[in-house]
Amino acid sequence: GEIQRNKIIDGLLAGIVQGLGDPHSSYLSQEESKNLVLELDGRFDGIGIEINLEDGKLVIISPIKNSPAEKAGLKTKDIILKIDNKNSQEVSLSEAISLIRGPKGSKVKLLIEKSDHQAKEYEITRDTIKYDSVNSKIIERNGKRNLYIEIIQFGSDTSDLFEKVVKDNNLKNIDRIILDVRGNPGGYLDSSVDIASYWIDGVVVKEKDKNGKVDELKSTKKNILNGIKTVVLVNSGSASASEIVAGALQDEGRVKILGEQTYGKGSVQKLEELSNGGSLRLTIAKWLTPKNQEIDKNGIKPDVVVEKQDNVDNQLEKALDIEL
Repeated sequence: GEIQRNKIIDGLLAGIVQGLGDPHSSYLSQEESKNLVLELDGRFDGIGIEINLEDGKLVIISPIKNSPAEKAGLKTKDIILKIDNKNSQEVSLSEAISLIRGPKGSKVKLLIEKSDHQAKEYEITRDTIKYDSVNSKIIERNGKRNLYIEIIQFGSDTSDLFEKVVKDNNLKNIDRIILDVRGNPGGYLDSSVDIASYWIDGVVVKEKDKNGKVDELKSTKKNILNGIKTVVLVNSGSASASEIVAGALQDEGRVKILGEQTYGKGSVQKLEELSNGGSLRLTIAKWLTPKNQEIDKNGIKPDVVVEKQDNVDNQLEKALDIEL
């Protein structure tokens, strides 16, 4: 019947895209396409991890803050060996995402290779993952007012929420901004350009296609935060759109990047919707920072390297205290 026909078409299209040999390109079925949009809207059922294919291995980019995955102890760069009883080498990226997802209350078993190369099994109960992509608070320190802004991912609500934070705070009374994109796996390009534009007037990021042609994406907002001392917090879970913002602000020169080297996911994916409700996610270019640093596989190196300690946010402490 119709369902069987759709499955065959999905399988064929997935196989064709896999044959391109690009780990970031994939075919998404109608269901998977819907899930991707829900995820970027900040609401879906699952365990709350962003994953990527690297050299044929299924690697965790970042667990979402306060998600079942983070609470279970999954970390950036953990390698997924098995999902339930399925070997991860045998599935595509979009299939892996579908296998890990599932209704709230159901369980998934993951066999994980940790950084010490030991394998460990986790049984994680799925939940509804719901979050606002931007959170903020004022931190008072030594008589100074620091505006702390955390972006969890660059979703459909990010630009509006960020604008609200900027409007709700009297910038004249702010001594320092701390922009936290640690563990932020990326999201919408437009969102990242909007956020960087609050500091930058001009080129935010460059897109270099396979033929070497370079397109410049320029700022979209008034750079009203440009005069305020700013520290950007990054770590190995900061990927893609997070690296675009960090790289642009680093090149601009007045902002300090603090923390650990970022993930290094700098390939540009375009989502093409198909008539069957599915979509193709194809790599079309690579990102470069305004001063031509290539993000892919390199990441952004912080100006101030601070390794995270357990049980204390020493990176945030350093960001509050560092001389700017």
